[in-house]
Amino acid sequence: MIKNTKIIRFIINEKIESADSVAMDFDIIDGYGDNIKKYIYDNIDIMQSIDEPAFFQSRIQLSLSSILLRSLYLKEGIVIALNENNLVSLYSNLKSFLEIPAMLGYILYTIGRDISKEEMLEIFTDLTMGNKEAGALSMGSRKAINIITMFEKSELVLPKKELETEDKKNLINVGQIIFDFYKDVCNYGHPNYNAHFNVVGNFDKNGAWRILEGKKEEFWGGYKPHLLTAIEAIIFLCEKIVNHSKASNFTNLKNKLYFS
Repeated sequence: MIKNTKIIRFIINEKIESADSVAMDFDIIDGYGDNIKKYIYDNIDIMQSIDEPAFFQSRIQLSLSSILLRSLYLKEGIVIALNENNLVSLYSNLKSFLEIPAMLGYILYTIGRDISKEEMLEIFTDLTMGNKEAGALSMGSRKAINIITMFEKSELVLPKKELETEDKKNLINVGQIIFDFYKDVCNYGHPNYNAHFNVVGNFDKNGAWRILEGKKEEFWGGYKPHLLTAIEAIIFLCEKIVNHSKASNFTNLKNKLYFS
């Protein structure tokens, strides 16, 4: 059961971000579930004929529901990690959470393509049934779609965002921003400097390695924009997907919302 744990709110130095702005950030994170629960369905029947309008609607609904439900668990893990000042766990969950908009972007890109029903079916089957070859837990022979491919395709459907640098403003694709965030966050999950000499410890001025207690306030800029940009993109993509003609707001389906 998803508990929807709320953030135990903490103070950020006002030189970094104003208290009102931080409060709004916390509200967005805490309100994530309320924004996406309306897209999560249960008991989804996918056994229609390929020529029926409900055929692809059901597959879109299935993909959307499973991806978003998983995102709720990941967001729960992020909030718990923040509350416990556990930056190692935070970055581990954040890495997976940043993959959510990439997957949704890939769905929107796919349903917008001019391809046959059979090709569309193959893609959705790969999306839901694909598996990465691993150890004894590998399932079947259908390969999962590479997450890098999903990030690349999501850049084609996400809007551009104005970012201000030292001397000018630039329009940068949100998909590219999230992909860059993803690559940064991945570093905290590998046995390298970010993992061992940034989050859990660092060298002091005398050259001695010292353990660092988790300091979520000091790392605010190293995870807040990542999380909020992903949330913004997820909400945008959900609306685009369900209103696309291939989904038609699931008008041909009678499945019930899980959180109703």
